[in-house]
Amino acid sequence: MNMVRIWGSVLPIVYFFLFSSLMKQYDLQFTPVVYWAFVGGIVFSSSLGIYFDGRLSLRGVALFGAFTLLWLLLGLRYRPSGSAYVVAGLAGYFLLAIIMRRTGGKG
Repeated sequence: MNMVRIWGSVLPIVYFFLFSSLMKQYDLQFTPVVYWAFVGGIVFSSSLGIYFDGRLSLRGVALFGAFTLLWLLLGLRYRPSGSAYVVAGLAGYFLLAIIMRRTGGKG
């Protein structure tokens, strides 16, 4: 039986609306760290959804989650300015995905 795999698309959309409503409710400014929480959360929720679809291993979800949290903690510690922080984080995700592919990670 062919299952419909929608979680990889649904979870990021849900995260987007939840984050947007929190931004509006608490009137947060878009600093690089808040922007990373937004972008990193979308990537992590996508990886979680892809895991629920059966196309990514639990190890992959844990790696994406650990990288998101580590990068967020670094941003909170050092208070970066400009968009280079977010671009470097996205480059880190890209490299992490390539490494997972090369080492035999599912997805």
